[in-house]
Amino acid sequence: MYVGIDPGINCIAIAILDLAGNVLTSHLFEADREKSQLDRMLENLNLIEKNWGGKDNKVAIEFTLARMGPSITSISQLGVCSGYLYSMMRSKGNESILVQPSQWQKKKGKEKNAEDLLEGLDIDTRKDVLKEASRYKKPLQHNIIDAFGIAFWRLDDDRRRAADRALQQRV
Repeated sequence: MYVGIDPGINCIAIAILDLAGNVLTSHLFEADREKSQLDRMLENLNLIEKNWGGKDNKVAIEFTLARMGPSITSISQLGVCSGYLYSMMRSKGNESILVQPSQWQKKKGKEKNAEDLLEGLDIDTRKDVLKEASRYKKPLQHNIIDAFGIAFWRLDDDRRRAADRALQQRV
């Protein structure tokens, strides 16, 4: 399976595709808002570790180096979150990579990136993503659409690499 993970301080969004790129499911881990940011993040990571049973998946985890707006503390916590997810997924037997937002987004804002992602999908896949996202109150705010974007990017990246290898073997 292909797994896209968009970690955040308040919630962690996960999207799962089968090997052909069909939408299987998504998960949103969202801790109690009454806790501190760090406590929410740690609770979300703990929930994922307890509930993750998969192995042999191709996982892409968004990793933000820096951006305008959030504090240094928030960026540091996101780095810890991404690093922890990466280590956990690898230790559970998943092929994992860290991906920067600039690798899969076009930097047009959350709504425009979601629109671009959906426009690039075939009609049935688009319906599946929207159906899955509709399970959540605020899919854009909670990064569900982004998690799907990361999963589709990983699938496309693997396909590009396979095509390049096949081309090199012919030469």
